[in-house]
Amino acid sequence: MRTSKNDKVDISTLMQSVDNTETLKTETDKIAKLIEATTQLNKCLLSVVEQLKNITLQPIELSVKQTDIDQFRLMKNGYIQEEMELLEKHVAEQLAMIKAHEQRISEVYKRGKGMWLSDFWLKVWCAVQIAVYGVIALYLIAKA
Repeated sequence: MRTSKNDKVDISTLMQSVDNTETLKTETDKIAKLIEATTQLNKCLLSVVEQLKNITLQPIELSVKQTDIDQFRLMKNGYIQEEMELLEKHVAEQLAMIKAHEQRISEVYKRGKGMWLSDFWLKVWCAVQIAVYGVIALYLIAKA
């Protein structure tokens, strides 16, 4: 704290009070401007609400002409026709891809010569082979 030698006055407290007064004045001005802006916005919103009320009170007339309905039907039918054509094209492409795949698979099978056994028959074959080898081994042991 700084004090004067003559007056013994607290200069720091005096400076703070001056700063506080200036800050208070600045903040008060800011708040006043905000209140004014809020008031203007409120007036603007009230006028918009009044305009909307006036619009909603006016009757709305809808008239649809037969030509508009016919044009809509033509557009709808054209869209459906276009989608059907795209779908048919897509199905044709899929069929071509499936046929090409079947051709590749048949080529693979043609190149693979020999006999193909399922898992079940392969197990049966292995069991028979083991049994035959076992019988041969027992025969050789018995003969010796």
